[in-house]
Amino acid sequence: EDTWVKAGGSTGRCRCSAGHGGPHCAKQVPADTCDHDWYVDPVMSGEDLDKLVDSFCGRATHPAEVAACNQVIWKPHWEQGGEFAQCGAYPRAHWVHSAKCRVQQPAPAPPAPVPAPPAPAPKPAPAPTPAPTPAPTPAPTPAP
Repeated sequence: EDTWVKAGGSTGRCRCSAGHGGPHCAKQVPADTCDHDWYVDPVMSGEDLDKLVDSFCGRATHPAEVAACNQVIWKPHWEQGGEFAQCGAYPRAHWVHSAKCRVQQPAPAPPAPVPAPPAPAPKPAPAPTPAPTPAPTPAPTPAP
């Protein structure tokens, strides 16, 4: 079974087939159930991905998409946003592309709490020290 197809015009890039992922397309991955409005192709050039992001962000209306656009588009340091502007073109495009889906997915359940180890058993109190036995009373001295 082929788990990848050649893509990108003989530049050595591949696109994993549906249900496969990873650098060698050997990892089984669940199908993406989110309905995307547009497609981000990893074989697109950085310039094309930037144009796609700019075009999409120019007309984004969903709050999650607007927030994602604000995170990936460069801003001067005195303005809020642009946290991911230094990332590569594909991660930025994927971040914007998947924004609405991330909101729709339920948050992962927090890990189960690890029970605290049982408290050590208290040490028994030391036994009271018995009072010293008084010295025997000497016998009375006989009278002369």
